Amino acid sequence: MRDFEPDDAADESQSWNDEIQFLDLDPPDAASRSSGLLRLISSHDILRKTRWWMIGATVVGLFLLLVQTGYIAALLGNRSVKNVLQNQVVELPSSVLLATSQSIYTLDADGGLNALRSNDGKLLWRYRSSLQISRSVKVVDSVVYFIASDERHGDVYALRTADGSLLWDYPLSSTVPTWFTVEKSTVYVSTQNGVISALNAANGRMLWQYRGNPSSVSEPFVYLVDGILYTCSQSEEHFVALQADNGTQLWRRDTTFAQVFLNAVAGVTYIGSGDGSVSAFRSRDGSALWRAASSTTQLAMSFSFAVSRDVAYLITQNGTLDARRARDGA
Repeated sequence: MRDFEPDDAADESQSWNDEIQFLDLDPPDAASRSSGLLRLISSHDILRKTRWWMIGATVVGLFLLLVQTGYIAALLGNRSVKNVLQNQVVELPSSVLLATSQSIYTLDADGGLNALRSNDGKLLWRYRSSLQISRSVKVVDSVVYFIASDERHGDVYALRTADGSLLWDYPLSSTVPTWFTVEKSTVYVSTQNGVISALNAANGRMLWQYRGNPSSVSEPFVYLVDGILYTCSQSEEHFVALQADNGTQLWRRDTTFAQVFLNAVAGVTYIGSGDGSVSAFRSRDGSALWRAASSTTQLAMSFSFAVSRDVAYLITQNGTLDARRARDGA
């Protein structure tokens, strides 16, 4: 039996160590592929996390934008979204009719009357009529008044300003309204057939009615000044003054020329005539005060005229500025 020699054992141990040290069970490129896969997985995790962060930031930013513009408040408060996104404009209004300290009244493209709250533009109410609503709107004592018509007839409407509910409406019996106003609890309206009606502003009941010339070829002009209604037509040669509270005729002036109302100041009424003259009358009874020629021709019927309390100014036929005392024309 051969004895074990230490040198042989050392050589054998060294040989085993060398084999363990240099032995690699994986192919040379397998490790690199493993590390690359780990890096790829890691990078995908980072990209996925980044995407989620970006999506979250976008959602938060969009929410803050909607809060800032009032969109969220609109949804929660039943407010018109169009009202918010279109700079406080509801249904693309075609015109602004009237503004008060409480509300703004507009006509939209569909012909509806809108009431918006003046401090933030919120839609308070909307009223639609089967007729075309006029651009003239009056608000008196928490009631909004307006006229509406088509080619054949018209109505006068009164709505509550608080909610737009109908207070009353008055049909104008197969005729088209041309003018209206509201003063001292009375609604005055004129029509194409020469009729002037006075209605109770609270309930729409007829107070009085004046019938002019229904055969007039032009619409009557109506003016309300200091409790007197003046009516005239450029196709006719008469001028009428009515007591506004009861419709009584105060006076009437007939000439061979058409006449137009110029002004009424301090108890004096000024009328322009188709012959180019300007005349002054006492408002309460129509008595003549004075008459002066102006630069206006019969065809033009457009007077260069102004009046203060005591002095009337007009351009004369020779082109000079004429100043006259209102009481006597001197």
